[in-house]
Amino acid sequence: MRWLTARIRYLIEHHQSHPNFSQSVYHEILLLKSAMLYDDKFWEQRLRYLIRIFGISICHSTVIVLECITLPCLKILLEHVYFTSILSLKYAPLVTCDIFQSSRSYNTISIELKEWIVGKADSDFYCWKNQRTAPHNVFLSKFSWLKSLIFHPFSKHTRNSACILVKSMMKDKMREKLFIDLLFSYISDIPTLGRPAHDYLDLILSVFLINDWRGYLTSKGILVKLGEIISFEVGRITILEDSTIHVDISLGYALKVLSTLLYQLMCNAQLTSTIESSKNISLLSSFSEAKNRNHNFTTLQLGCLNDPIFLEYKNMLLPIVFDVYLSIKRLVIQRTKRVDDAQEMIFLLLELLTSGTFVERQNFVVLCIEKLECVPVTDHSTSIYIIEELCSIISPEDFEDPDVFITIEKDPQQEEFLQGRMQSNPYNVRDSSIGPLMRDVKNKICRDTELLALLEEDTGMELLVCNKIICLDLPVREVYRKVWLSKDSNAGNIMKITYRMRGLLGEATEDMIEYFVKENDDIEDEDKYIVSSVMSQCGGLDAIICRMRSLHNPLHSVKLLIVSLKLLSLCVKLKVNRRYLLKCSMNSINTLLNIFTSIIEVEDANEGIIGVKTLEIILQILFSILHEASSSSFLRIDSEKTGQEKVMGDIDQFKLLFSCIKNSFVQRNIEILRQTMKLIPYLTYGDEVSMQVILDYFSSFLNFERHDDNPLSEHSLYLDCFCTITEGITSDNSGLALKDMILDSGIVFAAIKYIHKYTPHRMFQQLDADWDVFLNRPSLPFVLRLLGGICINHLKSEIIIAEIIPNLHLTEKATTSKGIGTLAENLLNNLVSDERIYSSVEKARSVTHLEQVHLAQEFQKRSLAELGITICDGKIQMDFSTDATSIMEESGLICCICMEGYINHPRKILGIYTFFKSCQMEDFENTSRRTQGYTSVSGFNVVHLDCHNTAIRTGRQSRGKEEWESASIHNSNIRCNSLIPVWGPEVRDNGYLSCLAKHHSSLQDSTGFREPSFWSSVHDLKILLFRYGFNTSFTEETGGGSRLSNMQYVCYYISYTLYILHNSSSITKEQQNIDSFFHHAHSEWVMSSYSLDSPLYFLVASIFILSGEDWASKRLIFLEH
Repeated sequence: MRWLTARIRYLIEHHQSHPNFSQSVYHEILLLKSAMLYDDKFWEQRLRYLIRIFGISICHSTVIVLECITLPCLKILLEHVYFTSILSLKYAPLVTCDIFQSSRSYNTISIELKEWIVGKADSDFYCWKNQRTAPHNVFLSKFSWLKSLIFHPFSKHTRNSACILVKSMMKDKMREKLFIDLLFSYISDIPTLGRPAHDYLDLILSVFLINDWRGYLTSKGILVKLGEIISFEVGRITILEDSTIHVDISLGYALKVLSTLLYQLMCNAQLTSTIESSKNISLLSSFSEAKNRNHNFTTLQLGCLNDPIFLEYKNMLLPIVFDVYLSIKRLVIQRTKRVDDAQEMIFLLLELLTSGTFVERQNFVVLCIEKLECVPVTDHSTSIYIIEELCSIISPEDFEDPDVFITIEKDPQQEEFLQGRMQSNPYNVRDSSIGPLMRDVKNKICRDTELLALLEEDTGMELLVCNKIICLDLPVREVYRKVWLSKDSNAGNIMKITYRMRGLLGEATEDMIEYFVKENDDIEDEDKYIVSSVMSQCGGLDAIICRMRSLHNPLHSVKLLIVSLKLLSLCVKLKVNRRYLLKCSMNSINTLLNIFTSIIEVEDANEGIIGVKTLEIILQILFSILHEASSSSFLRIDSEKTGQEKVMGDIDQFKLLFSCIKNSFVQRNIEILRQTMKLIPYLTYGDEVSMQVILDYFSSFLNFERHDDNPLSEHSLYLDCFCTITEGITSDNSGLALKDMILDSGIVFAAIKYIHKYTPHRMFQQLDADWDVFLNRPSLPFVLRLLGGICINHLKSEIIIAEIIPNLHLTEKATTSKGIGTLAENLLNNLVSDERIYSSVEKARSVTHLEQVHLAQEFQKRSLAELGITICDGKIQMDFSTDATSIMEESGLICCICMEGYINHPRKILGIYTFFKSCQMEDFENTSRRTQGYTSVSGFNVVHLDCHNTAIRTGRQSRGKEEWESASIHNSNIRCNSLIPVWGPEVRDNGYLSCLAKHHSSLQDSTGFREPSFWSSVHDLKILLFRYGFNTSFTEETGGGSRLSNMQYVCYYISYTLYILHNSSSITKEQQNIDSFFHHAHSEWVMSSYSLDSPLYFLVASIFILSGEDWASKRLIFLEH
């Protein structure tokens, strides 16, 4: 062994000059390995020589020495220590030699390496074994040879073998704690080592999992130390971010592994062991993958909240982790994949640290505000993140996962009845075409499966989830959360929605869900958003307002503006925050008004950059603050006398808000304009100067009679704005002061005089010319709205308006498209402050009601008398001599609305719902530009023109639908755009001509064809008959109408065409045209087939021109053509 050692030593010292070093040393190492296999009394001497060779090789850092000598020696040691229990006891001095240094606390024995190697008598194994009588209190020092092997930069096998050797030595419980201290003393070196620390991290995590040393390590300050090292590493990367543009793709490895280790130590050990047991997830993989694959993050949070170590150190680590995350978020140039992984890990840790008790959440809010105040106003990205974090803490439910997927399938029992199929399953609810309501899902189904007739009809299709019929007004997300996830088996699965036709296979037997009970409905905002109360104490509101004030141009940071407004909207839900924002030192109202007007200017130039939603949030915040101001006891109008603060908008801000009226963007968004006008009364606070500014600005537009004479759209806009202002005046002292000033200005008297002057002094009737003129006066709606807003809770105005109660009562019975009757009715309903005025209104209404009852009874008597029925003393008497034909059933055309026809209403004109569209009159016309005409189809649904007009007015008032959109409902959901009048037995010529003119007007609107004539009608009839000849669809354009319906329509269309012919004095001309057609030379027949008036045109025209005998004699000529 001595010769072998000398031989190997010589080769090591001269390895650089030796040409075949690996081959030369191979046999010596093999001999050394074989010698170590003998178990005799010389084992200790052989071990000494092995250690000598191992120590000599470590001193040479070349790769060839490492691979040929150091690594084989290490493996020989590893095999004996790991596999032989007897040798484990024998080799215990090795562990104490050089690796261990002793400090005797009580009867402790240790051995010096040098003494053992030279073979000193009192340092051999047997001497040590005999003296080892008590537990040891020894400690490991940071010897370089072990550290150099564990973190060797070039050899993966060396690192792995060194880690296995350490794990083998740690099987002795007496030495395990010593090695734990040694290993974790290397943590501070990880940032400088980089990738070679991978095996080291695996080692310490596996040791940590085998036996729970988490409590011991945390008591030694490992968590704080890790936080400091991570902060140092992030600071180093930040310096690189500011100083260079070069990027190292390996950058961030140390940050990733350190953040992973910190996360593991902060989490429960049981959770970490689950990760170790997973075959697909390594110890240093991103913990987010483990979370997504194996665990519910909410369960993890609950587990950490019960962990004493987590609770003890969370407040200590939170500022460090938060600073680290903010620093990583700022990185742009030095952002690598590992940096992103570290950021995700830190974010998960931050989520755990910020979840806790109410006090802890408030402390985090304070921490966020402190960090926000330290962030420069130019650093928008960091500010955005901090504010978003504040929003999530104050209102966590507003930040739920937005991804909900659904799959849509038809009912298998209706497979043969329903066409088409949904091809793009699954669908994301975030898609605007599939949400947010179940009605949007139904409309998506109708569009994709071409069930267009059900697109606007909500009663034809049913949607089922979990075998329950879902109301179409419910949000898809709520259905997913409260219906689909209510079954445990559906958790994590895509929601399945089944659609079917209602009533197709009988009545439904499933339960129907029409609404959801609101959760936490009894929880007030003061309790729900109580965390935000600290915002007024720690300077949070000041920081947010200051940050918003620095945005001179909202276009520079739209995201920052939006999240700041979101946070402010959450804060103003608490009274303490609203009152804090009312302080003059905050100047919050003027700041918000400046931002509001700036956004309007930006949107006017670039619509869609910021959006209407942002303006609505600002208005909501302002209303909350100003409403608190109007109801707060510490704000008084006479603030100068009491020495208290007064809060109001500046005069310049009034002018800015008034300028919004002229803004085209605001005019296109009428709701923003109305809310802006309702905001103006709040800003006055009873200040006479401010109120006078309002009156002076609108005074030039409040001349009602001048507006009637010249109804300009601009004047209407300003009148509407002033009416909106009056409707938004509050009932507090400042609001009543503003109403008093409006009353004193004479505006109310002018409005009352206007009503007195122009109201007809008789009951409203539909065809009364005076009422028609009065109800169509342009200023009337504005007068009624102005009076209705002023009189709310204002007794002085009510007393004056009481003079025109009879006029208003007559007006409230009117029915117009402008809603005049409704405005008058609302005005009368607002007169409730004085009991005498209220009784006057009720008295006028009761008198009118009695008159209407009397008129109804008289009409009933006359109607019964016509049928031979009389009522005397409560007894019914019938005269059977009366002509029974007056009560016969209708047998001809019947109105689809009132179900009456020409028998009971011979003078009411019926019309046929028809659909016209533009087309080419002759497809084979031999010209460069073919003549355009029109074609028509019909479902042959008949309606009275009066019933049609009444239904249209009702539809516009209740649902806001256009004429033909509403008419399609009565037309069996078939599209239509015109009504062809049908001649009746007692229909007058002027009535028929009026309906015919309306039809021609509708035809021109839909096709652009002017003055329909006999010639164009014949072409239309020709195209319609073509559909029968070539079996073309009648429903392609309209979604309905069968062959039979259109054949019935043909008969009445011929009658309509005959009327046009006989009233156009062109019969002679058409007869000459047909005669000329008959005398065409045979050589011209082919040419005439490619002309506009082809033989088919003359064939249809002959129906109207030729007599029966002429047709019978000349029909063969048409056949020859």
